[in-house]
Amino acid sequence: MNRSTNVIRFSMALGMTLFLSACRSPAVEDQSHLLHEAQLMLRGNMPSSALATYGVALDKDPSLVDAHMGMGAIYRNWENPKLAQAAYRRATLYSPNSFDAHYWYGRMTQKLGDLTKTLKIYLRALEIDPNHAQTHRLVANLYYDKQDIFHAIDHAKRVTDLTPKDAAAWHLLGVCYAQSGRYQEAIHAYNISARGNISEKLLVDWFTTYAKQEKHSQAVSVLNELCKRYPKAHYYQRTGFHYYELAREQVALKHVQKANDFFEKALERFKKTLTLDKENIKGLNGVGYASMNLYYATGQIDQVLKRQALDAWRMSLDIKKDQPKIQKMYRAFR
Repeated sequence: MNRSTNVIRFSMALGMTLFLSACRSPAVEDQSHLLHEAQLMLRGNMPSSALATYGVALDKDPSLVDAHMGMGAIYRNWENPKLAQAAYRRATLYSPNSFDAHYWYGRMTQKLGDLTKTLKIYLRALEIDPNHAQTHRLVANLYYDKQDIFHAIDHAKRVTDLTPKDAAAWHLLGVCYAQSGRYQEAIHAYNISARGNISEKLLVDWFTTYAKQEKHSQAVSVLNELCKRYPKAHYYQRTGFHYYELAREQVALKHVQKANDFFEKALERFKKTLTLDKENIKGLNGVGYASMNLYYATGQIDQVLKRQALDAWRMSLDIKKDQPKIQKMYRAFR
């Protein structure tokens, strides 16, 4: 009895399958075939043929989202963001809950420069997939550029939550914190970022955050690492500046020897600046200030230091005459 029942059920199921196959629309099969052909053409490095095939498929059925997405990808690879944007926009209209369609629609819209519209599209994409780290990163950057730091931090934090080992994510969060004046949290984020990757930009943002707080010792520490990895005149000049500020702090505390040590380090960095850029005005002025301070610290005995200061200021004024403070210093000590 059971065997007969199973045979009957199998026969019915087989009959239904054959019936549905017979009823399947030839148009649907044709469209699927066209989409498959387009994919084969792309694999064979024939994007123009694939584009034409997608066009034929869309003539038959304008709602084919895969065809719109395929056209968008081809235009994107051809670096034609306007046509790619149009294709992705059509994909969002026919598939309003497609994350990929909204994501790429946003990317192309951003490339075309409409940042307000871009932000709206990305936020819609995040409604569809709230855990897409890259979209949160893009949104954080857009809010940062709009000076909406509160929302920038919110989305940057989501990136670190979703990708806790991503050094760039922590760097972005640090920059957002620094912009909002939350310096301690910024430094913490930079420290975590440095465990994964120490980039030039990270070190610049790091020392800048210390500089904003007038934490000269910490700024010097980061700047020395920056100069070691990326020896540029500007970085040596900044290092010299912060050593000079450390010296001034010691002068105020009447710690003469410590002050002189910092003045000497400042002078060394300013001179290094000039070996890389002999017309660096800040470097020349720095040599003048550091040398003159050391001249007076040694009891005005070492005339070489005085001459060094005056020569540096004169060279600076030769490059840029409109420096009232330097002109005054040069006239006073000449």
